[in-house]
Amino acid sequence: MFKHRVNAILGFFIILMPYLAFPLLWNNLFYVVSGVVIVVFSFWSLSEAKHKDAEK
Repeated sequence: MFKHRVNAILGFFIILMPYLAFPLLWNNLFYVVSGVVIVVFSFWSLSEAKHKDAEK
């Protein structure tokens, strides 16, 4: 449940980023950090799914 909330919050954050008028450097930094967090949560979800399949 935690991962789903984080993904939803990051999704809304990425949708709103062009309209928040941050300087270009901050925009790039936010996009990179958001991307890294999304990748980490994706791999975490994948590893949990594989672990659950291995238990069956």
